[in-house]
Amino acid sequence: MAATLVVLSCGRAQEIAAPSDAELRQRVRDLVHGMADVPLPLIIDALTGREVLSWSGEDAAPLKSTAAAVLARINSAGIEARRVNEAGNVVERHVLAGLEENGFAAGRPAGASGRVSAAGYPDLEATHDGRHYYVEVKSFSSSTIDSTQRTFYLSPSTDFKVTRDAVHLLIAVELVAEQAGCYRAQSVRWLDLSRLRCDLKHEFNASNRDLYDPAQQLEIMLIAAPEE
Repeated sequence: MAATLVVLSCGRAQEIAAPSDAELRQRVRDLVHGMADVPLPLIIDALTGREVLSWSGEDAAPLKSTAAAVLARINSAGIEARRVNEAGNVVERHVLAGLEENGFAAGRPAGASGRVSAAGYPDLEATHDGRHYYVEVKSFSSSTIDSTQRTFYLSPSTDFKVTRDAVHLLIAVELVAEQAGCYRAQSVRWLDLSRLRCDLKHEFNASNRDLYDPAQQLEIMLIAAPEE
């Protein structure tokens, strides 16, 4: 039997039936198709009501100088990492420093609550002469530049970090392995994300509590190691 949810509307209690198994089954079928070719500006507007502004040449000189500074900073000592994608956190620190060295007020963006988080889109925010930018930081290698594997992620959040109209840029650093575990920068490029189109891939998930809480009644067997 389907459960019901009781809500108040105009002072009157109303019962809303929870979806039946048949309705849930149809929703799952609909989810399988996902969404494709969705413009990032539309996504940001739907999630936040904020506008993704197109870059039209503003601050070209300090952006170019920032890219040059990132190249110089990385190549002065290299980046130690097992793989290119693990070098991302170090690259982000160099990008932040490069922005600040070239006249940008930069840092990690805060959500509407005022809480600053390192997780989620976008990585950084920057301001120059009153113009606002959100900056996503990525690294890649010549062997992965043509990969179709997903590398740009954006997930809805109750405290999403886009809180103003701004230009959304991505700074991509091409890394090359100088030797095992050490990378240097080959190039830096800026991308205008107002032209980016994204695909939506749904997934089903469960937490450890969902799996292991006895109240879920999932466990059928437990074998423990003998005490020493």
